[in-house]
Amino acid sequence: MNTRKTKIIVSIILVYLCNSAIAQSGPSYLKGSLCKKEEDIIISFKTAQKKKLASICAGPGNSYLVYRYGNLDQVELNYPTLLNSKSWKNFFYSSYSRGLGESNDPRGNYEISFINSGTEYSVYQDWSTENSYEIGIIVINKGRNYKILGIPESQTGSLSRLEAFKDFLSNQE
Repeated sequence: MNTRKTKIIVSIILVYLCNSAIAQSGPSYLKGSLCKKEEDIIISFKTAQKKKLASICAGPGNSYLVYRYGNLDQVELNYPTLLNSKSWKNFFYSSYSRGLGESNDPRGNYEISFINSGTEYSVYQDWSTENSYEIGIIVINKGRNYKILGIPESQTGSLSRLEAFKDFLSNQE
C-alpha cells in the first residue's frame, strides 16, 4: 500500500479516536436538559434571550436535588455543589392554584428558589386563563431584580413534580 495513503488513513483513524474520547470524557446529559443520564428531570427549559438551559434535576432514587444553568459545553451555575440528601433543604418551594369558577379566572404558580452567595434565584411557572403561561428565572442581586424568560415550547417536565417532595424541601413562609 502507498505510504501516503497509509498515513492519511492512520490520521483519519486517530482523529476519530481522539474525538470519540473527548466526547465520552464530558458529562452526558438527557435530551433538552443539563440533567445527567442517571438523574430525573424535574423541569428544564431554554432561556429566550441567550438560549441557555435551566434544569432542576433529582439524583438517582431522589438522593439529591440540583439546579444547573448554562449550556452543554459549560455549566455556569451548579447549585448546590455538595450533592447529597441534605441538598433538598437548600431549596424553598411554594405553589398556588385556583380552579375555574363563576367569578374565578383559573391561575396558578409553582416556584422553587435558593440563595447562592447572597444572590436569590427563583425558577417559576405561572399561568392564568388558557392563553397565559410563562416560565423563567428571577434573579435578585443587591436589591435589583432580573427576569430571564424561558421558552415554553422547549420545556420538559414541570415544577408540579415537586408536590410529591414537599416534605424534602424547605417551605417558603
